[in-house]
Amino acid sequence: MMAIGRKGMTGAVPAKLAGAAILAGIAFSIPAAAAGSAPPLPTQLLYAGRSVEFPAAQEQVFRLAELELLPALKRQKKDWAIVLDVDDTVLGNYEYERRVSLPGADQSDASWDEWIKEKAAPAIPGAREFLDKARRIAVRRGRPHGRIVYITDRTESQEEDTIKNLTAAGLFVPGRDVILTKRNAGDKKDVRRRCVEMGRTGNDPRCAALAPMHIVATFGDSFRDHIEMYGAQVYESGRRQLRDCMSAGRCFIVPNPMYGQWEPEGAKAPYE
Repeated sequence: MMAIGRKGMTGAVPAKLAGAAILAGIAFSIPAAAAGSAPPLPTQLLYAGRSVEFPAAQEQVFRLAELELLPALKRQKKDWAIVLDVDDTVLGNYEYERRVSLPGADQSDASWDEWIKEKAAPAIPGAREFLDKARRIAVRRGRPHGRIVYITDRTESQEEDTIKNLTAAGLFVPGRDVILTKRNAGDKKDVRRRCVEMGRTGNDPRCAALAPMHIVATFGDSFRDHIEMYGAQVYESGRRQLRDCMSAGRCFIVPNPMYGQWEPEGAKAPYE
């Protein structure tokens, strides 16, 4: 997911490339700027950009989904949907976070919009491979029986560039996959999840061409990618609901140390 002006995951040494290179036994050197000549990055960005563990942990989520979720898809009788957040769930924005952490950098709606226009965010490790396998299960008797649906807080004006970035990264199949961007402040993620569930039987024109679908799983780096809940309630009943959802194989949380709803923002408490 992502708050206004926030995203995160490529970088001086992109997390995906760094992890892949090390795991493959390929030697490479960290650029001088990353090694220390530039102002030091916050610890969470060092972990996201340099560590072997971070891309491995991301990939592990999608490997787990292959083991737990793909067999369940084959047993589905109803039309189904897998719902995924975009930012730091399937597309990594470390490079944006790195840039705006530098002295004098501008973290704003404008800088975030410029990053989206670059269409340069790479696929999170493991995401493309998992989605390819899910799509193969999604077609039954020549028609779509399941769909990949992206529900993102990127705005409608950013939708075209987002689709282009997702497509270039091998994460989106035009004409088959669905994306629901955010129209306004009231267009919460649970509103759009209901749109998917109701399809053409609902009153949201964005889903008028879709059959009603059972959401079999959600993927995201933030709490509200899965459950619409706010403030202290997240720590009270929300924590248990999320744990139960994970145990049931319906919620898959992609790790993201760079930002999140857990951060206080101005006068707002965490998860407000």
